[in-house]
Amino acid sequence: MNTQEKIYEFRYSDLQNHKVYCVWKHANEDVWEICDDHLFNGSDALKMVETKIIREFDYEGKHYKVFVNPNDRFVKKEKFKSMGLINVVYIRFLEKDLVNLNIIAKKQEDTYET
Repeated sequence: MNTQEKIYEFRYSDLQNHKVYCVWKHANEDVWEICDDHLFNGSDALKMVETKIIREFDYEGKHYKVFVNPNDRFVKKEKFKSMGLINVVYIRFLEKDLVNLNIIAKKQEDTYET
């Protein structure tokens, strides 16, 4: 049985509330924290085992959080008004790239959960 994973492609200019940020994880916990300016200060830096970069945005009324892939941006040529063919930037990701992490921020009111 051939199961293909869903591929998402969105025009970069159509993304709303777009932000990119880094998260990190303690060695002995399943909790990810949003990186801040003090990430490598103090004893927490000794426990850090993994970091990931996340792209978060809204698109056509849906909210997405995806892991950033170095090759997630690409260009398509499209007709635009009277300008003819122009390069349009897109992002592409797979269903497996959707974020499913318990993410917290330093301040309790900034808690993010997926």
